[in-house]
Amino acid sequence: MYCHKCGAGNQTAKAYCKSCGEWLPDLNARTRNTFGGETPQQIVSTNLFMSAISTLAALFSGLALYITYLPGGDAKWSVYIAGAFCLCIAGWQASSFFVTLRLRQRLKNNRAGIVRQGAFAGIASLGRRLWLDRVSKATSSASASKQMALNSSGRG
Repeated sequence: MYCHKCGAGNQTAKAYCKSCGEWLPDLNARTRNTFGGETPQQIVSTNLFMSAISTLAALFSGLALYITYLPGGDAKWSVYIAGAFCLCIAGWQASSFFVTLRLRQRLKNNRAGIVRQGAFAGIASLGRRLWLDRVSKATSSASASKQMALNSSGRG
């Protein structure tokens, strides 16, 4: 498989390009709309959005229950438990939001690392080719010098 952005070969589908870091979808798989997206970045962004919305909804629901029924004192115990559960859900979703933020940062750093590794691999490959060219030229010039010496001495 080849990267559609930089053209680098020997790539794996559903992974990042080893040269430029672009996400490479599986072109042979059936295309279907999936909730959250196809790439890891899209999935993380969707997760961030859903965590933020559910945190705010649970927090609002819990606070609304307490604000509505706490001053009157005429609420049943189940209303207070429901409010407590809403606040617990809000806390859980808020922690999920912050964990996903850290995951997004790690994903960004890893993607940048893949690009750097690909660039260094390209530089190393270029250096290796230049070194091999230099060695082959030196070897061929040494062979030519040896052949000239043999020809001049009358043995060649």
